This record gives sequence, C-alpha cells and structure tokens, in this order.
Amino acid sequence: MGTIQIDGSTPKLTIGNATAEDATILFDGNAQDFYIALDDSADDLLIGLGSTVGTTPIIAIDENKLSTFSGAITVGVDDTGHDVKLFGATAGSYWLWDESADGVVQVGTLTVGVDDAGHDVKLFGNAAGAYMEWDASADQLRIMGASADATTSTGKLLLATSLTDINANDVIGKIDFQAPHEAGGTDAITVAASIQAIAQSTFSASSNATDLIFYTGHSEAAAEKVRITSQNEIGIAGANYGTDGQVLTSGGAGAAVAWEDAAGFDVSSITGATALGAVPADTDEFVLSDAGTLKRVDYSYLRSFGHFYTTAFKAYKASGNITFSDATTATVALSNELWDYGSNYDTSTYEYTAPSTGTYIFHYGASMNAGVDNEGNAAYLSLKKNSEGDARFQIGHDAKNSRFRSVRLTGTGTIELSANDTMKMQIYVDRSDNNSPYWQGGATPLWTFFEGWRIK
Repeated sequence: MGTIQIDGSTPKLTIGNATAEDATILFDGNAQDFYIALDDSADDLLIGLGSTVGTTPIIAIDENKLSTFSGAITVGVDDTGHDVKLFGATAGSYWLWDESADGVVQVGTLTVGVDDAGHDVKLFGNAAGAYMEWDASADQLRIMGASADATTSTGKLLLATSLTDINANDVIGKIDFQAPHEAGGTDAITVAASIQAIAQSTFSASSNATDLIFYTGHSEAAAEKVRITSQNEIGIAGANYGTDGQVLTSGGAGAAVAWEDAAGFDVSSITGATALGAVPADTDEFVLSDAGTLKRVDYSYLRSFGHFYTTAFKAYKASGNITFSDATTATVALSNELWDYGSNYDTSTYEYTAPSTGTYIFHYGASMNAGVDNEGNAAYLSLKKNSEGDARFQIGHDAKNSRFRSVRLTGTGTIELSANDTMKMQIYVDRSDNNSPYWQGGATPLWTFFEGWRIK
C-alpha cells in the first residue's frame, strides 16, 4: 500500500454513510495497535489502544464538546516545559502553569471539596515541622511552629499592611468576629466584636505609636470598649484614661466599669476580715491616714518604737524556798512565767536569749534569807551576760558590823545585746556559820523575779 493523496480546493475524505455503525481508522502496529474511531453507540470520537473500537479508550470527545482523558497528560518533557492555561467561566479567571516561573498562578476562586464534604489543605514552611493546615475533620485552621528547640519555634500569625505612608487612624491589622448567616438579621449579622491595631501618629524612623483597641457589640455594630495605648494607658469606651489617683471600679452586673476617685478608708472597710492570730511578722503591714492620705506601714517599722510586745518576758519562782551553798554564786532557778512574747526565756536553763540586736532593759529582784538571826554577812544579786566571768549588773548588801537574817534586793539596768546573747540572774549569800542560806519563792512574783524587754 502506498500513499493516498486527495487534491482539490476543498478536499474531503468521508468514512461511513450516516448509518448506525462505527467508523474507524486503524493503525496496525507491530507491537501495539491504535485506532481513531466514531463510536456510533455513544456518539463519541475516540482515540484508543487496540484494533476494536471502545477497547482501552485514551481520549473521548462527545457531542457536547466535553473531553475525557483516561490517563496522565504530559505537556513538554523533563527540563523543557510549556505554559498550560485553563480558563474559567468568568472573564479574566484562569489557572496557569507558568513555565518560565516554574509556578502556578490562580486567577479566580480556588475551591477544595464541596459544602459539607471538605478536605485538608496543608501548606508547609521552610523549617522542619512548620506548616499551616485547614483541618477538615476539626473545622479549624492550625498554624504550627517549627520542631527545632528554640524560642522562635511557635505558630505565628502576622497581620500587615502594604501602605508606604502610615498616618494617624490607619488600621495596621484587624481581626473581626461575625455571624453573617444569623436568621435574625439587622444587628445580628453585623460584626459583633473586633480587635484592631490603629496608628496614632504619622510613622517615621522615630515613631510607630499604635493603640490596640477592643470592640464589642451589644445592640449595634461592635463599638470601642477598651484600648491599650502606646504609652501604656488604659482607655474605657474611648480615649478616657481617668485622672491621677483614680481607680477602675465596677458598677455591678449590667453596668460598665468606670474611672472613679478612690473610696475612703475606715474601720467598716475591714469589718469581717480575718483576725490576726499571732504576733505580726516584720513584713505584715498596717494602713493609716496621714493628714487624709492613706499610707502603708510595715510592722518592722512600728516594732522599732515598741519592742516590748515581741521581746518582753517575766519569770518567777511560784512558791517554796530554795537552798544553795554558802558563799557560792548560784543561778536563780525561775521556772514559772507570767508572760514570754516570742518564747525567748528558757524555763529549764533559766536564761533569756536576745532574739535580735538592740538595747534591752532588765528588772530583777530576790528575797534572800540567811536562815538564822544575825548570821548573814553579805548578799549579792547580779545579771550575767553569756558565760562571762564578771556580772554586768550587781546589787548587794554588806552587813559589816551588823549581821542580818534576811534581805531583799532589786535592780534595773540597760545593756546592748547582739542576737542570741544570753542573760541570767545569779545569787550570792555569805553566812558567818557557813551553813546553807536560801532564797524565797511566793504565790506571786513579788519575792523573786527576772523580767526584761527590748527598748530600741
């Protein structure tokens, strides 16, 4: 078979005679047959594999000018491509594979899925783990930060503007909240809330003053309710920042907050408050009025003027007489207390331990008895600091030529102590017959006692 040539001004080759039958051009290949045919039963023009019309179609064109491709479509070859442009039904809308830019250009609406049957859409970032995804199953947009362990590995949303000349009242970024399909209409479908960043000056190399403003609606389109300014002011329902000394107060349920002058302070302000159940700590605070101005006072400051209430103690011997060796200094064993603020007196060692550095005053006394008339030669009462050899305070009675049976001594003195210094009371009686004297206790601490407190 040779070449078929049809000449003429309007050459025409007709296959078939308008009867109900397939019209086929068959390419009989060595390893594979191809056909171009009219499938009369479907009224489709087919290009396919094989020698029989309808077997393994590749391209089908129907009477409505619709084309079906049964396999992959390749335009160009690797490293040598071509533009592919698909037009939409609206003028100017198209999808373009731009061969020179190696990218896709979408002009018009891009839809993934259909209403009530969506699909995930995921856009990856340039760092491992970073992506933005519309999660169809959760009906939410997720912005995921990078997986690298860094402070910047977080999801980020940037609202920006392309304006090159920012002036006061220009909106830099905006987030709106709306229910546009609400059946109630009118107010219901307006923007119900909004957050906006609004410039407050003409931007320059030295200024980017911007307020962050929060809008909410009640029975209208969202209106400004609170703003945080570039100067750290808080505005209520507009540029209303109050005045110096005012506080933000609540008007109760259904009423707006407002800037108001601070309320006065009196005893009724603390009625029902929890009572203090222990000695105040240095960091506890009191409130007082200084010529009408409320001021805070730490307890440590008050304590410097009245240490009695945190350091005072009074120890005594309740009853009975206590004997001790003649002409020997003995510690007075006072095992009873009238008070001991701070628990600084030890009823087992009979010592007082200073809780802090300062000036202390001590008052002490004892009733001493030689036991026999005219046997007492001398009696001394003293206070000893720590384990020093000499007493810091001492009072005494020396009989000289007139001996005594009993004597009562009391003394008072001040001393500088450091924290943890100790003080104790000691007694000394000398009898002429060398027998044991004694000191007296009583039902009240009138006979023998030891007391003190910090005064500065």
